[in-house]
Amino acid sequence: VGLLLFAGNSLVVSPPIEDHAKIKRFLEALTPADLRPRTEIGTAIQTAQQAVIMENADAVRESGEFSHSTGDNVIILLSDGDSREGFPWDEAAKEARTKGFT
Repeated sequence: VGLLLFAGNSLVVSPPIEDHAKIKRFLEALTPADLRPRTEIGTAIQTAQQAVIMENADAVRESGEFSHSTGDNVIILLSDGDSREGFPWDEAAKEARTKGFT
């Protein structure tokens, strides 16, 4: 599980890790000051993809491309509103799907 915060900008709080308790601590440490205006859902989807791809960088280097062979690459997006800025969310979602993300 990884954690990305997108409020104004996309920030990878934690790349994908197996320590779920650590992710929980990151979530519990968030404050209202961390939540800035602007919802850029498309940019967040792109950043989440890159975090997963970078985590699998060795496999990507060996094959020359990222593949979704294990069915483990899932992006769960929680938002308080519609995306009005940044990369269009619907295009980012289609792009993620073509790369094998659920």
